[in-house]
Amino acid sequence: KRGDARIVSMTSLARQGKPLEGKYYGKNGGSLGGDANPTDLRNGPRWERYHQSKLANCVFTYALHEKIEKSKLKGKIRAIVAHPGLSATNLQVTSEKKGSMPGWFGIVFRYMAMSPEDGSLGFLKGLVADDVKSGTLIGPKKYGELCGPPVTLEPEPYLKEEGALKTLWEESEKTTGTKFAIE
Repeated sequence: KRGDARIVSMTSLARQGKPLEGKYYGKNGGSLGGDANPTDLRNGPRWERYHQSKLANCVFTYALHEKIEKSKLKGKIRAIVAHPGLSATNLQVTSEKKGSMPGWFGIVFRYMAMSPEDGSLGFLKGLVADDVKSGTLIGPKKYGELCGPPVTLEPEPYLKEEGALKTLWEESEKTTGTKFAIE
């Protein structure tokens, strides 16, 4: 009667890289490898945790999309995932000031980062655009997805790998103690 519902999850370019690792998705008392190598972009424990969280947001969204498509909710709920590209938010500013990014990144950041408002356009598109389908990844495409207007992107194949979808769904249920029933 009132249209469909939408679930828009946030990811980032940090989704790209190593596959899902189960140790990041269970209850572990906060022991996830420390903060060694803080300036080693995409390789230190701090960045690996960030990568795994953004990867999980993507994979979970695709798992949710598949569950919805096989249920009576098909066409009533859209599961969408979006990323802001390189946006001038406090995440990058704080990370740079704390030495968590290599020095060259500041130069790239100053010349290529979009405003937070422009970075949010992919999320807004996911929320309101009529032509966005469930299971869509939205973000900027220019310069390796760093900037530009939001468009539909082709997801990396490992984001939709059946084993990853199943594992993350099951680990999420186990960790939260909740059965996610989508019928």
